[in-house]
Amino acid sequence: MSTNNITRATLGTAAGFGPSFRQVREALGLSQIACARSMQLSKNCVINMERGSDPRLGTVLAALAVVGQALLVWREAVSLDVAEVAEMTQLTCQVIREIEDGLSLDMAAVLHIATVYKGIAARALGAEIER
Repeated sequence: MSTNNITRATLGTAAGFGPSFRQVREALGLSQIACARSMQLSKNCVINMERGSDPRLGTVLAALAVVGQALLVWREAVSLDVAEVAEMTQLTCQVIREIEDGLSLDMAAVLHIATVYKGIAARALGAEIER
């Protein structure tokens, strides 16, 4: 089963959001501490959410906002516009904007975008090292 399928399967319950969020956070290279600070919550709150323990709506919304902002920063860092990302990921521009605005619970799509950005950044870094 691919990571995307695992993410879609676990998001079927509210408790499934936390493990899906952890996958995305790790794919973006964000620490629990960095997420907690950005969410203005404690590290233990992030840990509990990732374990699927009592995911509160405010925590989930804060987590989505942090991930959306991180993806926006990555997209701008690799100099892509929304239409280019849509073409590369086979997602719509609307879905990408909703994710960047912290309005989407589709963690499979979020993870897919994060993986694409990491690949672009790795290739750019490899080209930079070769120079």
